[in-house]
Amino acid sequence: AVKGANLLPHIFKAVWSSLPRVRFELIGQDTRRSKGTSWTEWILDRVPCAFRPQIVIRGGVPYEQVAEYLAPHSVACFASVCENLPYATMECMSMGMACVVASGGGARELGEDGISLLLAPRNAEAIASSLVRLLRDPSLRARIAREGQRRVESEYHPIQISQRMEQIYELAKCRAQY
Repeated sequence: AVKGANLLPHIFKAVWSSLPRVRFELIGQDTRRSKGTSWTEWILDRVPCAFRPQIVIRGGVPYEQVAEYLAPHSVACFASVCENLPYATMECMSMGMACVVASGGGARELGEDGISLLLAPRNAEAIASSLVRLLRDPSLRARIAREGQRRVESEYHPIQISQRMEQIYELAKCRAQY
C-alpha cells in the first residue's frame, strides 16, 4: 500500500470507464501483503476478468532493461504515500513520458503542475482523471513530457547535482574555518 498498489484497481476501472481500451503495464517487484497474498494477486482479483488482458505485470526488471520497457509508453503514474526523491519518476520524465504524480513528499517538487507534470490528490478518481486528461489530449501530453524531460535534464543531471554538492561543501568548509 505504501507504493499505491491499493489504489490501482480503482484507478484502472475509472480510466476504463472513459477509455475502455487503455492498457496498463506495471514495473516493479511484487511483495506479499500482510494477509499472505501478493499485491499482483490482490490487484487482479479486483479487476473484471474481461479487462485482465489489458494489464501487464512485469515485476522487477534488470536496471539495464528499464529503458526498453518504458520506451513504448507515453504516460506514467506514481501514487506512493511518500517519496523523497523518486528515481523512477525522474527516469520516466527523462525518457519523455508525461507523469501524473500523486505521491507525497519530495515527489511533488519534481516539476510544476500543468507544466512539467500533473499533480493529483492521492485518490483513485483524481489520479484516473489526470491520466484520462493526458491520454485524451496529445498536445498536453507532448508538452508535459517535453517540459518534464527538460526539467530533469537541467535540474537533476549528475553534473548539475555534483556542481551543487561542490558548492555546498565549499560553503560548509568556509563556515567551518570561522
